[in-house]
Amino acid sequence: MKYSCEYLIIGQGVAGSLLCQELLEAKKSICVIDNHHERSSSLVAAGIINPITGRRFVKSWMIDELLPFSEQRFTAIASKLKQPNYYRPKKILRCLFSQVEETEWLIRTAQEGWKQYVQEVDGLGEFTGHVTPGFGQGVLLGAQVDLARFVIDYRELLKSKELLIEKKFETEELFQSNSISTTTRKFTLFDGLVEYDKIIFCEGAAARHNKMWDFVPFEPAKGEVLHLKIPGLQTDRLLKHKMMMTPLGNELFWFGSNYEWNAKSEEPSEEGLQFLQKRLDKMLPKYEVIDHLAATRPTIKDRRPVLGEHPVINGAYIFNGLGTKGASLGPYFAKEMCELLTKEQPILSEVHLNRFWNNQPEIT
Repeated sequence: MKYSCEYLIIGQGVAGSLLCQELLEAKKSICVIDNHHERSSSLVAAGIINPITGRRFVKSWMIDELLPFSEQRFTAIASKLKQPNYYRPKKILRCLFSQVEETEWLIRTAQEGWKQYVQEVDGLGEFTGHVTPGFGQGVLLGAQVDLARFVIDYRELLKSKELLIEKKFETEELFQSNSISTTTRKFTLFDGLVEYDKIIFCEGAAARHNKMWDFVPFEPAKGEVLHLKIPGLQTDRLLKHKMMMTPLGNELFWFGSNYEWNAKSEEPSEEGLQFLQKRLDKMLPKYEVIDHLAATRPTIKDRRPVLGEHPVINGAYIFNGLGTKGASLGPYFAKEMCELLTKEQPILSEVHLNRFWNNQPEIT
């Protein structure tokens, strides 16, 4: 089968799937190449949107715009796919561990523009007896997006429309064809099997191996998570107790995750398991480990997404760097990316690819 499209998208994780939807709604023709990488962070992530983060309780970047936009887009996409909503508002019980932390919490959360994200709370509630108490608690009003289900459902949509090529993409294919020309307007891949106008790389952490983007300072962060069973604990709330714990239903919970920078292996490790279990032992008096998973997050050095056209290679774009915040950053910047592609609309300098362009990379 021969494919001809305006936009060829490499990668069908959260970024790629959201961009596909934006382009289809803009009435553009697309095609996707993806091999369904089992270590994709999109399939392992909990999809948490936390409006206030860090030890100093910092308001998440652009959260006032990102949170409502994420809700609107994931709700709309679920409706179009005739699926239950991927987006769910969630309360996050945050444990505080000292008088200093509690005072900082009260000062920060009393600031203008923060009150819609916090609630006062007294006690652990349903977590009592199951979780080691801290000094105090607060409640954050965030959300959770079922990213794995969204990506899987969207894959089925692409397959049903014959828009998905299920194979591993090798960057060398571009250099063996006419696809890195600085003048050609129509490009081909796979001996003419695919014909396209523009190619967008949504490869996630795999982009660090793509020599086209050597100048982008990727800092891939491997994360390991556990699935737990906690007998007797039933809740719909998330728990931030140094690390994050989120319910999966039927007394099962997602717990994680750690950060391992530039890990040599993407597999779950014994070191990662021990790290998580040490924290669990300080937090939970009783639990059972059901599963141990790992994935590598597509993180950029400055912790911002990266969008834009390659400064040298005509028609080649990147949409990457969602890191740990794909559920909140993904919808908003997929829209920005679509408008850049289809209308040449300018994008925020904070996420523009050009912020990393100092010297032309060597392309051979």
